[in-house]
Amino acid sequence: MSEEWDPAPPTSRQRIAAGVFLIVFGLALANEYFGWGLVGGYGRQMVFAVVLIGVIMMTYFMPSTKRR
Repeated sequence: MSEEWDPAPPTSRQRIAAGVFLIVFGLALANEYFGWGLVGGYGRQMVFAVVLIGVIMMTYFMPSTKRR
C-alpha cells in the first residue's frame, strides 16, 4: 500500500471561502493599522480571531492523501 497526494483543484466553495477570508482579514488589519475603531477597542482581538479562523480553515481545506 502506498499513499499519494490527492491532486484536487479548489472547488467554488473553497474559492469563495478564501475570498471572504481575505476581505475580512484585510479589513481587520486596516482597522487596527489605521485606527478606524470599527469594533471599538477590540481591534487586536479581532485580528487574532480572524487569524485563528484562517488557521482552522487552512487545516480544513488542505490537500489530503489517498491510499492506493
